[in-house]
Amino acid sequence: MRALAAGFPWLMFAPALVLACAALGAVDSARAQDSVHSETLTDDIHIGSQDYLISYGENAWRIFTGPARYDRADWINLGLVAGLTGALFLADETVADFWQEDVRGSFSDSLADGLENFGDSGNILLGWLGAYAGFEALDMKQEKAAALMSLESVLLTAPVIEGLKRVSGRVRPNRTDDPFDFDGLGGDSKSFPSGHAGNSFATAAVLSEVYGTRNPWVPWLSYATATGVALSQINDNKHWASDVFLGGAIGLFVGKMVARHSPFLVEHDISLRSLDVNGGQGIVFAFSY
Repeated sequence: MRALAAGFPWLMFAPALVLACAALGAVDSARAQDSVHSETLTDDIHIGSQDYLISYGENAWRIFTGPARYDRADWINLGLVAGLTGALFLADETVADFWQEDVRGSFSDSLADGLENFGDSGNILLGWLGAYAGFEALDMKQEKAAALMSLESVLLTAPVIEGLKRVSGRVRPNRTDDPFDFDGLGGDSKSFPSGHAGNSFATAAVLSEVYGTRNPWVPWLSYATATGVALSQINDNKHWASDVFLGGAIGLFVGKMVARHSPFLVEHDISLRSLDVNGGQGIVFAFSY
């Protein structure tokens, strides 16, 4: 395996792919048409909202039945994620060796210690609950929506990643030198994919969708932070490169889906109808809100 990897320029392959994922997400969010601005939001934004609670089930259904509605572009994107994840499996050992031997040091450890907090499930959930409480007290509509959608995106990302972890049973790099070491279903190894990467990219996707169009720096900052969280897992030798890449991709998908199907958006209905009056024909443009 080491001989195979040595023949290719793999050394910075994993970090480059994570950064590419972050950049693509940032550009996509900055160009998004369905941005969540305060004037597009309903007044019913609170954690006990019936529409908000129902959205958990609706979005969970969208996640698990998504392939039935995929179009050609969706299948291409899925193929790219699967292909890049597979390619990273081949690079995992070399990337891990390179990072631990040539990159990791006291500075990277200190940086990773700080960044890891932004991917920890407990920290994120408590943080967004606290933030929501503050925004609720100040009646900040957009910020309340961002907090609740971030909370939802993490809670929906978690079972997807946890399910894959339990099914794959991949052994973490701090316990084995073989990236193809799997315990399988029922084992206690849960490396693939990375929950920290999933959490951080889910949150970054929501923040980018909410603030990205009017504040182009937000996607770059949020995705850069998520990338740092993902790389901290490689630095600490807790995850393989393919773990963090797939985890980040899952979080990115879920976060964008939650934001774009937000129950807090005002529903607008635009329709065109034909008109025939006194022998004349025309078109009626109707807009309801």
